[in-house]
Amino acid sequence: MTVALTGPGRSALAAGAVLIVVGTYFDYPEVLALGLAAATAVTAGLLRALPRIGITVERFVHPDRVEEGEKIRCDVRCANSGRWRVPELELTEVIDGVRTHVSLPRLRAGAGEQVRTYWITPPRRGVYELPPPSVARYDGLRLAARRSWSGRPQTVYVRPRVYPLAATDAYGSRELDGWTANPHLGQTSFHSLREYVDGDDPRLIHWPSSARLGSLVVRQAFVPSTMRFTIVLDTAMTRYTSESFEDAVRIAASLAVAVTRTGAPLTLCTTDSARAAPPPSDGPDGDPEGTVLDFLAGVRLTPAARGAARWHDALATVDEVATLTVVTGNAYDDELSAVLNAAAVTSVQFVRVGVPEAERSTAPRDGRLLDVGTAFDFSERWIGWVRP
Repeated sequence: MTVALTGPGRSALAAGAVLIVVGTYFDYPEVLALGLAAATAVTAGLLRALPRIGITVERFVHPDRVEEGEKIRCDVRCANSGRWRVPELELTEVIDGVRTHVSLPRLRAGAGEQVRTYWITPPRRGVYELPPPSVARYDGLRLAARRSWSGRPQTVYVRPRVYPLAATDAYGSRELDGWTANPHLGQTSFHSLREYVDGDDPRLIHWPSSARLGSLVVRQAFVPSTMRFTIVLDTAMTRYTSESFEDAVRIAASLAVAVTRTGAPLTLCTTDSARAAPPPSDGPDGDPEGTVLDFLAGVRLTPAARGAARWHDALATVDEVATLTVVTGNAYDDELSAVLNAAAVTSVQFVRVGVPEAERSTAPRDGRLLDVGTAFDFSERWIGWVRP
């Protein structure tokens, strides 16, 4: 606990000292009286704030994971543990330097527990450590305050916004023959019909087609190989503005969620070699989407070497990748070509964010390139890009 003067209290004390000096030096009794009154008020405020605050406060934050722009609900349970009535108090919550002030009700001794609900809005995406809230009691003139901290710190994840992406060939689609398949999971998929031969499983006979053709035909299936996906987010600060980087994170989040919903193996990393997401299956309560979104909540811009050097480190951990998607800012075409040379993959897709329309270029050799202004623009153009 601490007892200190507030801003108005310090101003009143300074003004009182000046008035006392001026009144004494120039022999102005009225000015001297004003100075003494100010000093007396500050002293009384300090004495009023000295007694211990007989209150216990416990804060609960839920949910502790929200999407950017959403509010966080906080419930505060207050109880008077002293023998006297507690006057109205002020609780202060701090998140990313932004203060939220909440008035707590007056509590009678033995009145039981009361709950006060308030909402805080995180200013931006990130992982925030909420310190224990402070509870302050002021004197009547708010010249002095006794402040105490109660509760425990809590971690809050503010995740990037996720835009829904339509199903595509790369992220789980409908086959050309009309049958739905999910090749990423290694499932058997319908391919075609053929005539029945001795030894075929009778359960594979397609009776409607057999009746129409007048001879037995069976469904022929195949087991496609399991496809893996890697999403690399460029975090070089030289390639973004602060807003375009947030759009890049939203695009990476939207792509990662689209992959996890198909059940395909996913690797998510950044060009900062120290930042790589854990396997999606390791998420809280087995939530693969939660794993990648928690990871992207904490991604930040990093100083990085210019040119293609940073890509080699990011792609060094990539193995057995069939599809690679690179989300970057205003990267030069030679850097994108270097990715093609460094990554031994069957398919590469590039998404550049925040590129002015006049500077947008065509795709590098053997790779597809989409230049967009914002994450919303990407979500609108996505299906037309992957299925031209």
